[in-house]
Amino acid sequence: MRTAALGTTVPNEDGALTGDLDVTDDLEIIGLGADDSILNANQQDRVIEVLNGAVLTLRNVGLTGGMAIDNGYGGGLHNVDGAVALFNVAISSSHGGGGGGIANDGGSMRIVASSITGNRVIEDGSGGGILNSAALTLENVTISGNRAGTGGGLQALGGTATLRNVTLVSNVATGAGGGINNGGATDVRLSNTIVANNSAEFGPVCGYIFTSDGHNLFDDLADCTVLGDTSSNVINGEFGLEGMSLNAASTYTHVPLANSPIIDAGSCDLAVDQRGVTRPQGNGCDIGAVEWVDGEGEVGGPPPVGRTVKMFLPLAAR
Repeated sequence: MRTAALGTTVPNEDGALTGDLDVTDDLEIIGLGADDSILNANQQDRVIEVLNGAVLTLRNVGLTGGMAIDNGYGGGLHNVDGAVALFNVAISSSHGGGGGGIANDGGSMRIVASSITGNRVIEDGSGGGILNSAALTLENVTISGNRAGTGGGLQALGGTATLRNVTLVSNVATGAGGGINNGGATDVRLSNTIVANNSAEFGPVCGYIFTSDGHNLFDDLADCTVLGDTSSNVINGEFGLEGMSLNAASTYTHVPLANSPIIDAGSCDLAVDQRGVTRPQGNGCDIGAVEWVDGEGEVGGPPPVGRTVKMFLPLAAR
């Protein structure tokens, strides 16, 4: 991370000279793991901004400590108009005016086997985890412990958002949409996705409307309209997940309990889970980002091996 003299930054400078890493040409960054290779902005600016239609690929890295200057968008990552792909990336403890973890303004973004945790926006801002206005695809992603005015986990303002095997839990909105808030102009589609244990003044699961492509679990659909394939969805307040922990792939997950209603209740659309575990492990595939493995997350037994992280507090990477 390059900074100007005495640690100062030039607001909204896009030449990668100070503050955030401005990606203006095609770039691939490959780390050793999201808990080992960390880009930390130290609350001086956002972590990364993608401009000029650049192609950015991140693999096995962590982004943390981002703060978008002047309440700008995307504390961890701001995609202005590029083509962005994230694989095994952990985005945490970042904030801004909108999209505390990620703001996807233009172009496209695909996020695979990653976690977006412990991010926030200003009090009346949108998208604690992700703010989306473009083309967004999430596969095997955990979105947890984020906070916003609207859209604690995900705020959709335009474009499209496709969620496959996503675990979207324990997010907070002081206004609408604890899990998801859709501004009405976005096609938001969910399959094999958990949206549960989120809180909001209006719509703990969603603040407006989305389309189900089947095999989702919701704990409460108050104030929320679900279109599409609803016959295979599970409505159950006892969603059965452990607290958040660091997995062997160095991203954060919620491991299912042995009696969770998500087990064998999904469709087998993805060959592996967020940790790289083969699907299915039982008689069918599980809903959410993590496939339950026999003996893991036993009721009354010890928690899964890993580092447990408290919700809604900044995550410190050492």
